[in-house]
Amino acid sequence: MKFARTDWIWPGLYAVMLAGIFWGLHVLRQQMLEQLDNPQAQAQWQAWRETAARQSGKDASGHEQPVEGPVQRRQPRSSEPPTVVLLRDHFLLLQVAAVVFSSVFFGFFVLVTRGLTRQGVRA
Repeated sequence: MKFARTDWIWPGLYAVMLAGIFWGLHVLRQQMLEQLDNPQAQAQWQAWRETAARQSGKDASGHEQPVEGPVQRRQPRSSEPPTVVLLRDHFLLLQVAAVVFSSVFFGFFVLVTRGLTRQGVRA
């Protein structure tokens, strides 16, 4: 396989993409945890859990009761907002998924771009 003079660009772009993903996810995580991991946000989440419990159609002991509200909801089990749990406990999984999906997209982009730019070149 013969390499073109411009093939060194792709690994550089890939490294920049990975750095951008890790930096962006880290900044997003910090901002979201600052917003959601405080007493006011925790109080809002607890108020939502209580509202959802009233709309679940069951009392604290599990007996059926009339549903309050337009729909029947399930009471959230977590005492913390799901975004906090995701960003705090499963952040590595988010990073791996972002890298895998971005890498697949980047590889496809490289193949398409190289194919389009080398249509007239014979190996």
